[in-house]
Amino acid sequence: EMIIHKVCNFIKENDLSKTTIKYIDINISPLQLLQKGFAKKMLEIMKQYEVEPWQINVEITETAMMTSSAVVSENLKELVKNNISISLDDYGSGYASINYINSMPFKTIKLDKDIVQASFEEHKARITMEHTIRMLNALELSIIAEGVETQEMKDELVGFGCHYLQGWYYSKAVPE
Repeated sequence: EMIIHKVCNFIKENDLSKTTIKYIDINISPLQLLQKGFAKKMLEIMKQYEVEPWQINVEITETAMMTSSAVVSENLKELVKNNISISLDDYGSGYASINYINSMPFKTIKLDKDIVQASFEEHKARITMEHTIRMLNALELSIIAEGVETQEMKDELVGFGCHYLQGWYYSKAVPE
């Protein structure tokens, strides 16, 4: 909850609507998603700081999806109903089922850096990566590849059909 306050305050203080920054991702823990009323609390915090829904993207991990709970589903639906985008983070690092992608309101899938990097080292991993990206594109989802470290990786992933890339090729982690 403290992070949601900090991000919303940052958006307001820096008037991000007047910059090229489209939105800020907030990683939400599985425990938060299991809290009844979490979405409403998040929306209240955003309202307090006058943050628009398009300025926030909620990232949840595959781990959060392993808990097939009505409360998780209720919270996600409430956020989407209020125009907040939801991303599945670290796709490929756990035990995600295609059913999660089909049944949850994701707009973006972030490919885990370990599977991205493995695709440049192992033939089978490369085939899996290419077909995963093709499938996600066919589902009209945005794709972000994590862990991009070289020009070669950048070129290949763009060629596969990734929409966005992140990693040390672009920048090391930076403070606010």
